[in-house]
Amino acid sequence: MAAALGLVISPIVSGAAALVAWRLPAIRRVRVEQRERALAMQALPETIDLLRLCLDAGLTVPIALELVGRDGTDPACAACRRAAERIGAGARSRDALGAVRALGDDGVRCADALEASVVDGAPVSVPLGRLAAELRDVRRRDLERRVRRVPVLLLPPLVLCILPAFALMTVVPLIVLSLRSLQL
Repeated sequence: MAAALGLVISPIVSGAAALVAWRLPAIRRVRVEQRERALAMQALPETIDLLRLCLDAGLTVPIALELVGRDGTDPACAACRRAAERIGAGARSRDALGAVRALGDDGVRCADALEASVVDGAPVSVPLGRLAAELRDVRRRDLERRVRRVPVLLLPPLVLCILPAFALMTVVPLIVLSLRSLQL
């Protein structure tokens, strides 16, 4: 009976294991991409501020992208570096700023403002400043939301570990002493 049950369960378990093994690299890839995108979104307001400072100082967009991307290690600076390299290789600004657009919706807004500055000569300081302020507000609200979750996340360890230990250390000795005194 057990052997027959094992023959039935074995293909199911091995099929599930094969499915997990097959999907695991894709799941890891998605998680890495999400982590990189989150890092880029965390660094994007500062990167935009650096671009804005360079542009306000009178530098052109390609030079500003090169300066900002040169020393940064975060994904947003790497996108600026790739965009500067593409512009330096002769690509159109719209194509070159694709690396910045790949950072998400906010990257698209930043790239559109930079492209408008390159193509039309539009002032870019105000739109970039507004975008950086919005992104900092979003980041602050996200941080506040995560901070509000901390007490909820700490509740299970508190209830399941600390309170029983407290009861064992305070209440149980009193009960033992009370039982000893009753036996006398």
